[in-house]
Amino acid sequence: MLSGALAFLSNEQKLIDCRNQQVLISESLTSFRVISDIQFIVVVEKDAMFKKLIDEGYFTTFPKSLLVT
Repeated sequence: MLSGALAFLSNEQKLIDCRNQQVLISESLTSFRVISDIQFIVVVEKDAMFKKLIDEGYFTTFPKSLLVT
């Protein structure tokens, strides 16, 4: 799952913006073009912590980051 300062175009040319939604990485996403101004990536092991960080305003403090779980 991804959330943060990342947008990309899918193989169907659909814009997927991770700033507006949590995005599940799936096998159907075989090719894409990244549109990003990410400064750093944080990998979170537990889904519950991932959701808690988002709910508690993580992106208000770190808007140019990407959370991955």
